[in-house]
Amino acid sequence: MDYVSQHLTPTQELRIVGKQDASGNPKVQALIVDTETHATIAYGEPADWLKKAVLNLVEEVKA
Repeated sequence: MDYVSQHLTPTQELRIVGKQDASGNPKVQALIVDTETHATIAYGEPADWLKKAVLNLVEEVKA
């Protein structure tokens, strides 16, 4: 939540998306999206579990 309050603008949001991959396996992905333009600003690699998906996004925004 610190990241959200310190780094996101009022038009940006953190999204957690769950969906099936091409093989039908469940995957989850964390993204930062601009709500006005619908552009994806940053995203982590899809993962098999929620915590890993968020950690993947953290690694991406740190770089």
